[in-house]
Amino acid sequence: MKKFQFSMQKVLEYTEHMEDNEKAVLQGMRKCHEALCEQMANLRRRMENYQREYAARCADGIVVHELMALRGYIDELEKEAVNLLARIERSEAEIERQIDKIVGLSKEKESMDKLKDKHWETYQSEQRKQEEVLLEEFVANAEFASKQQVH
Repeated sequence: MKKFQFSMQKVLEYTEHMEDNEKAVLQGMRKCHEALCEQMANLRRRMENYQREYAARCADGIVVHELMALRGYIDELEKEAVNLLARIERSEAEIERQIDKIVGLSKEKESMDKLKDKHWETYQSEQRKQEEVLLEEFVANAEFASKQQVH
């Protein structure tokens, strides 16, 4: 009896390998996204601190050029926040695309697994039929041999 071999085993293994690689890429993307979110949290804290300082110094009275410098710095922080927010949004979109890619690979792998299972069931069915034929031949030969011994 021949050993079971799935004709598309290499394709299945390749798909599994690709899925694992894409999951690793996704993990890296998520780490980068988390770092961007942490940068945004730090930037917001800095902005809040400078805005409090700005309000306090305005209340205490401040020289105009210091006021303009402080306001300019706050404006730069706000621009940086807008740019960082855009990067975060791009990162989220890339993560979504990566998830879609992984889902596609998972579906492909799942369909390959189902195909392999069907091939396995067919193989087992054929093996049972072959065993039945061998058993019937054995029984027929045994009956023939016992009749020969009687005569």
